[in-house]
Amino acid sequence: LLKPVNFTDGINQCKTLYDGNLASIHSKDENQFLTNVFSIDPNVEYFLNDNTTYVRYAWIGLQDPTHTLNYTWIDGTSVDYTNWAHNEPDDGGGLQHCGALQGVTTGCRHHSFDNIWVS
Repeated sequence: LLKPVNFTDGINQCKTLYDGNLASIHSKDENQFLTNVFSIDPNVEYFLNDNTTYVRYAWIGLQDPTHTLNYTWIDGTSVDYTNWAHNEPDDGGGLQHCGALQGVTTGCRHHSFDNIWVS
């Protein structure tokens, strides 16, 4: 997907365009593979996160449907690997219920998971 979409639209576009799901990640190797693909894609846009760090996110199929920080993969596979960024998941004040792979150009959260608010 080359344009920014919210989590739900990302799920729907994966199903409609590719008959698939957002990625589920079950090992460090899978996490690194997706990070590598994500990091070199020139179509992924950067955005300013906190006025000091340029961040880019890619939705992964990790969700918290019960809003209790009990994450599941949307494809039904078990959550047997995570790579949460420091102090994540933090639930964002009750607003973050979806997972994203995060690439950071500066800072300490490179190649980790974040729980992101979905609009």
